[in-house]
Amino acid sequence: MAICIIQKATVYMNSKLVSGFYFKINFSRCKISDKMEFDSVQQWLFDLEDRTETECMSVLQGKPLHTDGRNNFKTTQSINWKGGIDDISKQAVSITQQFDLLFKCSDDERWEELHQLSGHVTCQIRTLIQSSHQAIPQSTLSILQQQEQVIGECAKLAQKVESFNSRLCKMPLINQMTCLEQSFTHLIHLIITHLIKLMVKDLQVERNSAINLQNSMSSIISLSLEGENWCQLISHAGGVKSLLNVCVCESVKFAHVQSLRALSSICCLPEIIAELEKEGGLCVLLDILCDDLQPECVKGEAAGVLAQITSPAIEHNHFIGGLMDNLQDLVNSLMGLCCQTESQEIFLLSTAAVANLTFIDSMACEYLAGICAPDILVSSTSTYKSQSLFSKDQIATILANMAACDDFHLSITRPGGINLLIDFLHISPSLYDTETEIAACERVLQKAAIALTRLCREEKNAQEILRLKGVPRLVELCRNAEERCHSDAVLVASLAALRKVCMTCGNDSMATLDVKQLITPKLMDSFVMCSHSDENFV
Repeated sequence: MAICIIQKATVYMNSKLVSGFYFKINFSRCKISDKMEFDSVQQWLFDLEDRTETECMSVLQGKPLHTDGRNNFKTTQSINWKGGIDDISKQAVSITQQFDLLFKCSDDERWEELHQLSGHVTCQIRTLIQSSHQAIPQSTLSILQQQEQVIGECAKLAQKVESFNSRLCKMPLINQMTCLEQSFTHLIHLIITHLIKLMVKDLQVERNSAINLQNSMSSIISLSLEGENWCQLISHAGGVKSLLNVCVCESVKFAHVQSLRALSSICCLPEIIAELEKEGGLCVLLDILCDDLQPECVKGEAAGVLAQITSPAIEHNHFIGGLMDNLQDLVNSLMGLCCQTESQEIFLLSTAAVANLTFIDSMACEYLAGICAPDILVSSTSTYKSQSLFSKDQIATILANMAACDDFHLSITRPGGINLLIDFLHISPSLYDTETEIAACERVLQKAAIALTRLCREEKNAQEILRLKGVPRLVELCRNAEERCHSDAVLVASLAALRKVCMTCGNDSMATLDVKQLITPKLMDSFVMCSHSDENFV
């Protein structure tokens, strides 16, 4: 009976009429005297179940989940660009470290260790080349040729290591290691550059889906945070132009915020900012900021891009000529955004852009005074949106730059600017923990002191500082290093403010405030005394 069932099952399986079907045999009716035969039947049923399960799973995995297979492929590609870049980069870093060890072994004449390590390096290089094939669907001819050259250099190194004799000159071996390292570095550059070009290509609105577009922009933002060299590669691949195209495309309004954020992330070098201006980026930003129909979140990101490209922190920054032609419109739009928003982030980005514009041209201060910007800034400090220490840093910067011109003093003092600046002086670094916050606190203290010094050119303003008890706080900042974040810049600004108040109001007005040691000697002597007050001199 059992033999007949086995034969029947075999016929069915061979004809593939019952793929995935489970056979059930009632062995209670079978009389099998041979125990080995019974065991073989039971084993066959066990194996049969595994085979049918495997076949079922294969069929299931082969069924597409999307009707449009091409779109599904492109989505997977977009998601994998960043992963492929990260994988190649990590392997390249590891191999570069191995090269350093190779040269060290050569210098120390550890030939046996060099022999083992060279084999390990060549294996790692081959593994990376295989990974690059998976990351890049279709490699370029230059990448394929460079891969062949690297593999050839690996073979030459292996040959030289095998035939090396410690009694011979080691320069041929070192030269071969150098050639391999240079060829490998060039290969990595080609692969990474090509991957970034493919990633930027996914920014083409008319050719890609929404998910592809968003994934590509997320990858750009993530890469830009890893260093300026990545920003350069993205820019060279056409990233600036592609992101600007997304910003102005009406059919992808959902991507405008992310594209502007990506732009602000990569615009960290003068040459990239020059590329932005060349591609009409300033006009795009101005159109967004001046368009009343644009959502506040989009305007906020446009302000962020403007703040980034005008940042004084960027050394040898590119001068954007178009800023001067549109300065008044930019100032008006940004201050309007400051006034309307309730968001801390948007308020910070807007005030940062305004502060940077006041560094670029003094005309920005004239436009700010014309629209009563100090009134807006001073009144905003009593609201939630300006409670960030970084926002206070930007407000102090704007007021200090406006105070440089006597014509704008009244616009600052009228809404209570002196009160606000003295409040800023009382911000204590002991309330903050992170280095970023403490650095921001230092900037607020320094700029508030500078603004007060400039306002003291008028006696009534100096008398107001005396009345509001600003002098005792300036004295504390001079004598207590912890209160000024141990900053020499804050010390100099505080000493200058004290001396200006004294010069304007007269020494008699400050006789009871114990400030003689700070205002009588030369400024340098006072500075040395305060900056070394914790040292004992015998």
